[in-house]
Amino acid sequence: MFGIAWMTQDPVPVKPKHIRRLLVETWKHGEEGAAAVYALLSKRPITTSAVVALKCITLVLKMMQQGSPKSLPASYNAARLMR
Repeated sequence: MFGIAWMTQDPVPVKPKHIRRLLVETWKHGEEGAAAVYALLSKRPITTSAVVALKCITLVLKMMQQGSPKSLPASYNAARLMR
């Protein structure tokens, strides 16, 4: 469906087109689309780099603010990513 290769340790912001693509997936597929994004995030070493952690938090915030309302349950279920 999509990848998250843009989530690198480079200290540059994520391009809006990448976040937009993930948001569109939540609108197309609802909770399943968001669950797929969180499944990909769970495979990343989020806590090893502050830059990657910030990018992850930014993505989660955007998904909760601008994503489909149907994706919110997946966001709540993926709260363990932030621990």
